[in-house]
Order: sequence, then C-alpha cells, then structure tokens
Amino acid sequence: MGIFTVIFFAGIKHLIDVRKKRNEAIKKVAASIGFNYYLEKSIPESFKGFKIYSEGSSQTIYNYITGKLGNVKVALMDFHYTINGSEDVSDVTDRQTVLVLDTGEKKLPPFEIFPETIFQKLKTKVGYQDINFRSHPVFSERYVVQGYYEDDIRKSMTEHFLSSMETQTGLRIQCTGTKVIFY
Repeated sequence: MGIFTVIFFAGIKHLIDVRKKRNEAIKKVAASIGFNYYLEKSIPESFKGFKIYSEGSSQTIYNYITGKLGNVKVALMDFHYTINGSEDVSDVTDRQTVLVLDTGEKKLPPFEIFPETIFQKLKTKVGYQDINFRSHPVFSERYVVQGYYEDDIRKSMTEHFLSSMETQTGLRIQCTGTKVIFY
C-alpha cells in the first residue's frame, strides 16, 4: 500500500512541476513580445459569444496573454471546462488552447470552420451546408465551412489560408466579423 501512495504523490508532484514550467515559459514569451500575462483570469464578456464558452461548466482561463500585433488585439489562453458525467461516468475536464484575434472593425463575414466527421458528411447529404473549395480538396475533405454569406466567405479564404489549413487537423475557427477564434 505504501509504494502506491509514494507513486501517486510522485505523479502529482510531477504534474505540478510540469504545469509550473509551462506557466513560467508562457510568462517569459509574453514578456519578450511585450504582452500582458495573467496566470488566471475570468472569462471576458466579449468572448462569451463564441461556442466554446458555452461548453461544459466550471470554465476557467489560465496563462492568459494579451497584446497587440499591429492593429489587431490578440488574446491567447489555456481554457479549461468540465463536462459533467453521469452516475456511471466520471466528469471530464477538457483543456483547449484558444487564440482570439480582434480587428476592432468588421472585415470578415461571419463563418465557422470545424473538422468534418462521418456524421457531418451524412448531414451534408441531407442538406446541411458545407462550403467546399475545388482548388483545395484536402481542406474541403477535412473541414466543414458554414456561414450565411457564401460568396463573401469564399472571397475571404485566401490561397495561403486554405493551403495552411490543409496541414492542420482538428482545428475549429469561428468568426463573428470583428473577432476570430481558433481552438
């Protein structure tokens, strides 16, 4: 019994040490680029309109860094939330790294990009929207693009953006017009 206790506490100490190192590394990066750093932060009201902020419960932001790159406000954070289980299933805490860009002015049409699953493929067969790009079949195979202004969305998706997205998997993007969130 004693060896298991020692192993358990050694594992907990290791996790704490890893988190402390990550926190310090993020704090150093923020300082090196002139951004503000907050170890823990409440969720800003302006970000609550994004879908990720309606996920689960006990939402918390850690390692929150903010600053400006040119005219764009940037916020980068570790976002944690809990998905409540049931009597037979334990609660699960999900951790996401979230990037929010705020242009301050409306430049992009509202849209959402998310991974295409077998269920999404079935949904598009029965009429759900998926804007595809013939010039980028890998992107179109990996991601669903949805939004009301299809022509404007197509125009906003540059060659460089679509090509770089083809190298990514599992990314979600939501744009409100003035803010774009990546997670």
